[in-house]
Amino acid sequence: VAILDSLQEVKQVPGIITGKQTGNGIYIPTIYSKSQNEWVENFYKQNGYLEYDTLTRLGILDPSNFIKRHFPNENIVFLKSVAVGTVIIDQVDANIEEVVATGSFVDLYPLLPSVFSDEDAELLLKLATKKTRANVHIFAKTVVVSEAFLQILTKSLEAVTEQKTRDMVLSGKWIQSITENKLKFKSVDSIIENKVNKKEERRKKANVGKAGGGSQGRETKTKSTKKKYLQGKIQENDSDENESRQATGKGEFTLISVDEIKAEIMKNENVSVIDELADQLAYYFQPKLNKFALSLAEQLAQSNRTTNLSEIGERLNVLITNIRMFDKGIKHLDKANQSSLIKYLLKSLGLDFVTSIFKLAAQQNMLQVSENLTMEARQRLLLELPADVKEPLNAVHKTMVGDSVEDFLNCVDGAMAACCLVLKKHDKKKERSQVHAHREALLDELNATQDPALMLHLVTSVLFTAVTQNALHMSGRHVTTVLAFLQQQLEPNTVSTLSKYH
Repeated sequence: VAILDSLQEVKQVPGIITGKQTGNGIYIPTIYSKSQNEWVENFYKQNGYLEYDTLTRLGILDPSNFIKRHFPNENIVFLKSVAVGTVIIDQVDANIEEVVATGSFVDLYPLLPSVFSDEDAELLLKLATKKTRANVHIFAKTVVVSEAFLQILTKSLEAVTEQKTRDMVLSGKWIQSITENKLKFKSVDSIIENKVNKKEERRKKANVGKAGGGSQGRETKTKSTKKKYLQGKIQENDSDENESRQATGKGEFTLISVDEIKAEIMKNENVSVIDELADQLAYYFQPKLNKFALSLAEQLAQSNRTTNLSEIGERLNVLITNIRMFDKGIKHLDKANQSSLIKYLLKSLGLDFVTSIFKLAAQQNMLQVSENLTMEARQRLLLELPADVKEPLNAVHKTMVGDSVEDFLNCVDGAMAACCLVLKKHDKKKERSQVHAHREALLDELNATQDPALMLHLVTSVLFTAVTQNALHMSGRHVTTVLAFLQQQLEPNTVSTLSKYH
């Protein structure tokens, strides 16, 4: 090294010596340095970037500092594996501006040199968007998407989401899904509660055991806890935390899934050809669309509830009006024969009322019930209802096993009020027109049938109405009883004719 230094001083050896301090100096001839610099400059001018690995292979041990020293006046950005000059930066900026201007998107990765890694492209895009302050989003690391394109896509996806939401609400699947979700998490809460109770019992037993140790006041030594036991405790605690997290998330409900959104996005051929873009867009949109769907479902359900409530209220009022009308007709018969007809009236029209009001209460309280609502099913439902609904519904429920129309009618108003319905005031002035309408309906049915048994049934009802000016609700087995009542009011020939059909 000393000889080289002396020769260099007299300019006999053109070049430099590196690593003198370590005693392992390396002589780099000037011609090599010159060729190295020329190659770097030419490559940079032609391509607009420099790769760190390439410079290292050329013998440049610190590429970043070398580039800074060699290009002091250039606006160079240092990425993970490459240094980028203004040529490529300007190209990236131009593409971002075009995306914004056209309301579209572009994958910049194929437009960059092949030596650029995903991380390089992602970092370059972030720096470019921060500098230009363009209203764009980056997906799949290298895809620049304009806000305008996302807005267009949002409208398209919202239209699909809205249609699906409307279909779910109208078909009843929305209420069913909420009910199932509620039952599922109720089960989770029950499991957690039982587990907590068991743990508390174990702790109490352990404390009792410690209290009776008999150590005569001395501090007793305990064996060190085995790792195996500790691991079990950790796993148990983790399990509790997981179940708690599940319980706290029970308010969340997925109405539209990521897969459904992705399937819709994939219909755009330009999006589908870019790997991961559809997936990331689907994950981006899902929370917003699901929130939109849930809000819309609540609005539609509320609107349907209002409409349905009006329709159900009207139908239940008609049922009560008919029950009152038929109850008045029953009172024309002998008391000995009234009980059977009263029970039939309650088991038919009365039961229709009770079933409808119970189903409405279940719907309003997000509870699931079967289509065929038996007495046992009604009793189970009562246990789930809040007290202010349970009490009036339980009262009308009990009248189904009785034989008093009056008791039933006394409970009707409270049951309807519990479900936000109003029982219309009974209008005696309309009784005659209601009986007449019932009689006309019987005559229409009579003209349309050829069944002898049904004909006798209908004729008996019509004659009862003609004789008493009241309507009667009866089954086939009550025909004999009613005909016996009518014998005293009808001509003998009429009675004889009816007897032939009986």
